[in-house]
Amino acid sequence: MSATTDPQPGHPAIQHLDKAFTNAPKLAGYLEYLAHPEQNYGPRLLDSVGSESSIGEPQPPNQNPPYVGSVLRELTIPEFFAAADVLSGQDVDALGGPVGVIEEMRHRKDGPQGPLQDTADVWIRLDGAIDALDKSWTSDSGKGVVTILGDMRVWYGHRTEKLFVMSKRLVEFGVAIRVARRNLNDLMGKLVDGLEAHTRDSGFDAGVFSIIGKVVGFGVGKMEPTGVASLVFGTFYDQAMKAAQADTKSAGLEGAKFYDILRSYLDGARQVCEDMADTVHSLLTNADLGDNSITQLRGTIPPPPTLRG
Repeated sequence: MSATTDPQPGHPAIQHLDKAFTNAPKLAGYLEYLAHPEQNYGPRLLDSVGSESSIGEPQPPNQNPPYVGSVLRELTIPEFFAAADVLSGQDVDALGGPVGVIEEMRHRKDGPQGPLQDTADVWIRLDGAIDALDKSWTSDSGKGVVTILGDMRVWYGHRTEKLFVMSKRLVEFGVAIRVARRNLNDLMGKLVDGLEAHTRDSGFDAGVFSIIGKVVGFGVGKMEPTGVASLVFGTFYDQAMKAAQADTKSAGLEGAKFYDILRSYLDGARQVCEDMADTVHSLLTNADLGDNSITQLRGTIPPPPTLRG
């Protein structure tokens, strides 16, 4: 049905989209309305050179008054949801599992969860005990143990930092996807608002995007290298979202005709996906991240030092 602009939650073009795209039914309904001027009193294309009218009669083309078709021209309704399709299907909530496992490894305390020799508590006690011994343990064997302890301290701090960064990289991936979805969903809503405003011959909001790339290297405050206090997925997520939303840029919705507004939406939707792709590339290989990029991270956690027999 396209006699009205009512939302169409059952439209086939949006059934597979992520639930984050709450404006998709509204956009689908409005696009169907524009696609079938023969069924409504709404906008239509008047001639082959692109003249448009905001109103008309619900009748077939080339009647009186004449018109030639829809203001969508060559555009198809599925095109308007292609970017949302790209950003659907990724289970961002599932990242909480691996982040929790990494944080447990980094902060594990005494208890039934794992071997006691791997816990942060044991490391803290060992570190303090050997420090106390260092003051009076002056033999060659004692000095050897203290040397090994120094190596252990370097390794433990490095290992803890890298696990922390690994958690952050996973969260950055997830939040980048969610920010992209939010940007695109907002743009869908702005498109409908803009089309309605253009029908009334009034101005409309170009919209803004949160900058997806801001999630890369977001700050979470001071990290405790001994692993005494863990950070849960929700804390990481909230901080990364704040980083992305701290700055904005124009979504670029504009146009003097219905067709131009529709084209500017497609350009904006493509930009959302390109920003997302650039962010993923940065997380994988960005030289500014050095050995903290995904491609380098796994190979930069050295094995612990071993006692020399």
